[in-house]
Amino acid sequence: MSESTYFFILLFMGLMFVSPAFSQQISSHQINIVKEKKVEELFAELLGDTSKEDKIIPEGTKLLSYSLEDHHLILDFSEEIKNYGGTLREQWIVSQILSTGFSMPEVNYITVLIEGQKDYFPEGTIIDTYKKEDWLEERMKNEWKELTKENTG
Repeated sequence: MSESTYFFILLFMGLMFVSPAFSQQISSHQINIVKEKKVEELFAELLGDTSKEDKIIPEGTKLLSYSLEDHHLILDFSEEIKNYGGTLREQWIVSQILSTGFSMPEVNYITVLIEGQKDYFPEGTIIDTYKKEDWLEERMKNEWKELTKENTG
């Protein structure tokens, strides 16, 4: 069982003192509970009230289960996540799921299941062990395109 130690850090006039006197031992089980709670909170906010007009996630979509092991987040959504049409909307939904999952520093891979199965979204996207580094690279490319479009147009 790995344990983490947290130290009390005191900053005084630009000097930093670290005191082991205030250390606290936290078990890996406690850390996993905190991570799981974070997953629940993030996706509860994403799914929120899906009946609102400004929500991209289809109404009635539920996160049925999830697991986070070895930096791999596996999300299992209800089939309502497929209740939409259009490539652009699918891109937005996928982007929101990946952005939400990868906002957690401990997540390096994401897999999305639909009703417990690896399945394609209506427009053909599948999220199977999607890498954080690929997502970051794609985001940087898109941001660069938007930046150059603004400066040239």
